[in-house]
Amino acid sequence: MRLFFYLPVITPWWFEAIVTPMLLRLNADPWVKEIHVMVAPLWRNTGVEGAQLEPLLAQEKLRWHVIDEGDPAQFRMHGAAVPGLIETVAGIRPDLTLARSSDFATPAMFPGTVRHIMEGAAAPFATDPAWVVLEEAPFSYGFMPDEAVLPAELAARVDALWAVAAGWFGPFSVPLSRPTLAVPLPYEHEENLFLRHAAHEDGVALLQSLLARLPDEWRIEVTDHPLNRLHVDRSALDAFIAAAPDRLTMAEHGTEAMVAGASAVFTDLSKSWTLAAFAGKPMLHVGHRAMAPWLRASGDPGELAGPDRDAARRWFGWHLAARLLRPEVVDLNLLMRHAKGQPTFDDMDANLDALDVVAS
Repeated sequence: MRLFFYLPVITPWWFEAIVTPMLLRLNADPWVKEIHVMVAPLWRNTGVEGAQLEPLLAQEKLRWHVIDEGDPAQFRMHGAAVPGLIETVAGIRPDLTLARSSDFATPAMFPGTVRHIMEGAAAPFATDPAWVVLEEAPFSYGFMPDEAVLPAELAARVDALWAVAAGWFGPFSVPLSRPTLAVPLPYEHEENLFLRHAAHEDGVALLQSLLARLPDEWRIEVTDHPLNRLHVDRSALDAFIAAAPDRLTMAEHGTEAMVAGASAVFTDLSKSWTLAAFAGKPMLHVGHRAMAPWLRASGDPGELAGPDRDAARRWFGWHLAARLLRPEVVDLNLLMRHAKGQPTFDDMDANLDALDVVAS
């Protein structure tokens, strides 16, 4: 079995916390023949350097492919244009590719099975930040197999986790005065190259569009990504919100409280759609990526309806039990079951055990 880690937009933290534990465990797996890793030196906080590579240098099954020539943006934005890249992958002949790439077109050209390593968080449920999911189509939110029904004893455990999450989330309400749209803003640092798939280039452009789209009686409440406040200049955003106090406000108590009290929730690439699904809130979706029909998301403010509550329960149960992949326990068999969407009862039971620990 040949594995290929294609990592154009991996950050140092993602590499250390998520990829390295997987590589160490897979290198020790007797069923793994070779592990090929394609990375680049640091650029816009994507890539790796010596601190990430050093713990792996003695792993005998690892084969390194470092893209260190030419424009560093090309590997991140359009990998197929890097001279020799497609030919190199064809020579590797991977059985499974795990990609961390904002360029979805290039991995689609690779032989074998390709899955994207994406964030596993599903607020308001508590998960470890290093837990991930393997996606065929990133940002296709809410989709699940038709038969995604957990065994009764596992469904009961998810119900218990649901009750805990509801207790953290607090009561849900609909404002009695003006309708309110909750808008959680994404991380806008230059390292987030996935923003190329967003409907708007930044928060100001998004809010301008929403003001034009929504009837005047709608109020827009905003939360900013916490890392934006640490690493990104937000003066233009703050000035824009301050200039329209009758329509725009910054939420005072965080995203969960904002969503709990909103009439509807804006969705695009943000994972905060799970808060809306959990709370039964209608979703105003303006993104380029499809959302599952059960979410009933719409781009028309006049046609907003809440998600299907039974489907929401099924999706969260399937995601938490069957989709979450914990890097610290990966072996080849587990990895292949996740890539095929075929976890066993024991896999799901172990995930729920881990979730119980995080929730306690």
